[in-house]
Amino acid sequence: MAGQHASGAGDRVALVIAESAIRQLHARYADACWRRDAEALRDCFTADAVWDFSSGAQQGPDAIVAFLATGFTHYRRILVTCGTPIVTLKSEGASARTWLVEDGVRADGARYRLIGHYSERFANQGGGWRIAWRRFQPHFSGLPGMTGDFIDVPDPGPPG
Repeated sequence: MAGQHASGAGDRVALVIAESAIRQLHARYADACWRRDAEALRDCFTADAVWDFSSGAQQGPDAIVAFLATGFTHYRRILVTCGTPIVTLKSEGASARTWLVEDGVRADGARYRLIGHYSERFANQGGGWRIAWRRFQPHFSGLPGMTGDFIDVPDPGPPG
């Protein structure tokens, strides 16, 4: 079954359902990053997920979440904004390229912006789509126009 080139009505419906589920997965991931919620992050990955970071690959949700949690200690806040994924359905799951912008403030108060894309593979596992493999390719790293202050608000908790 081909992604954006799906020929039959059933293929197109399956693509729309997968894309919607993957966008929800990205939204849950971004929300968990903002809130630094390890359990919500863990739920975004398959049991055998691999994230190929520039510093080396992490395998399994525990290793991925531990790596991310260590990274979170260097930042006050990280806002991940994902674009619409370009999804291709395959017999074993789905793959996508997703552009993103990451805006944040480091622990020392320095603001930054990172722009790049994820290359990803997904599996429908555990009652929903999850990330099975991911690689990030940065395209820009620099200063954003984030000159205002963050508003301290209570953690809203997980969605739903």
